[in-house]
Amino acid sequence: MNGKMFFKKQSNVTFLKTLIYEKYISSYLSRMLTQTKKIYIADLCCGSGKNAKNNGSPLILIDIIKDLFKRNKLLCSTLEIEVIFNDSNKDLIKTLKWRISQEDLPPNAKITFYCSKYEVLIKKIVPAMEADSYKFFFLDTFYYTQISLENLKTILNAGNAEILLFFPIAHMFRFSNYYTFKGKGREFFETYTTKGCYRYKTVYDFTESIRKKLSSQLKTKWVRDILLKDSNRINGLFLISEQQESMVAINNIFWNYTGNGLDISIDNYSKYDLPITNRTIEAKKILSSFKNALIDKIAKGTKDLKTFAALKKISCTHLKTVLNDLLAAEKIKKNVLLG
Repeated sequence: MNGKMFFKKQSNVTFLKTLIYEKYISSYLSRMLTQTKKIYIADLCCGSGKNAKNNGSPLILIDIIKDLFKRNKLLCSTLEIEVIFNDSNKDLIKTLKWRISQEDLPPNAKITFYCSKYEVLIKKIVPAMEADSYKFFFLDTFYYTQISLENLKTILNAGNAEILLFFPIAHMFRFSNYYTFKGKGREFFETYTTKGCYRYKTVYDFTESIRKKLSSQLKTKWVRDILLKDSNRINGLFLISEQQESMVAINNIFWNYTGNGLDISIDNYSKYDLPITNRTIEAKKILSSFKNALIDKIAKGTKDLKTFAALKKISCTHLKTVLNDLLAAEKIKKNVLLG
């Protein structure tokens, strides 16, 4: 991100954002470890590495990589990780370079620094990435109108790629019903929502509109929104992938930290996957609706219940709980669980 003042204080949303980033990157690298020999991780609006005294995404990533190589010495002997840090602010990149120079990095981890507009850099670095490698991009820019669908398509078209994209939903939602809205703002609504400038009922409806449009335009069903709530503001992370395992992982992380099944708030988030009975009314409604939909799917002969749960944004823990409840109530047969 740009702006020196931003890094002097960590907001609650930034704390939650980096928390989800940390949990997902840990999961991502663990899953990719045995599937590839090379992984690219690109943080294209990386900042200086710190938010006040707290580690930002670059230093979080470095710690995860160091721990990964320490715990998996045999597997990591053949694994190469190339990290790309970029920020358009040269002072922030200079500071980040110094901070990372103090780290004892494993020899298999290569770090490259750029000072460029991220949208320009994407066109340069993506074609140079090895085709059979796995690629993860973190896009966290101040100006959401700069984010181009073409940039996202360029990344996904490289193959074996996924994106964690930050959108300041609160700033966008307040302009959603301005029918006379013009310029880049209106262009954003026309590009990134299914209804354009429209009076959405809630911010959750607005976010779902964005998720559906991303899924449609990028031609992947594996798009997941993670809403981060701070007081009256809500911002969002969107995971865009081509792998079901990625959706499963992000669903599990979300349900580990949500209190209501709708968003994650600094004031009311769980630190572990709570059972359904301990959830709030909103979460119980979501899980009850899923339970009814699952019964219908099973009645129609659907066997791939894990895929169904992933698409419904439900965690594996809650899928198992619902299935066990249905089994105990004799609404399904035991062979469904075995399938």
